[in-house]
Amino acid sequence: MISPKLMIVVCCIFGQLAFAGSPQVPAVPVPTSSTKSFSEWKKDKIQAATDQLTKARAPGKDVSQLEFNLDVAESLSVTDYLVLYISPQAGTSKYLEAASRLSPGETAKIMEAYLKAMQSQRDAEKQTEIRSSATDLFN
Repeated sequence: MISPKLMIVVCCIFGQLAFAGSPQVPAVPVPTSSTKSFSEWKKDKIQAATDQLTKARAPGKDVSQLEFNLDVAESLSVTDYLVLYISPQAGTSKYLEAASRLSPGETAKIMEAYLKAMQSQRDAEKQTEIRSSATDLFN
């Protein structure tokens, strides 16, 4: 299940919430001969949001959504990179290429997020098991 925050990030970054007439960023990355690093990917997203905001600035024009898009782009994490950029390019070779371009710190952040997700899953499974046991006890 995709979290609401992730859905907002996806919509904002890929231009789904941008104003009509503004440049759109494709929702699915165009395959290239080389996978971008996290830093390159984030820099591109920030630049795209900045460009949209700069083009939209005009007297009386509401740019709050574009400012929000820029804030979101600036707060992208390495896990967002993995979910939004690398996952749609599924394939072992793309994963290996992306992994080779991660810094040790970025790799550590992905591992930390993975371990937290695994712990959350285990906690949910334990809660389900406890509820099941309690139901069996009282029935």
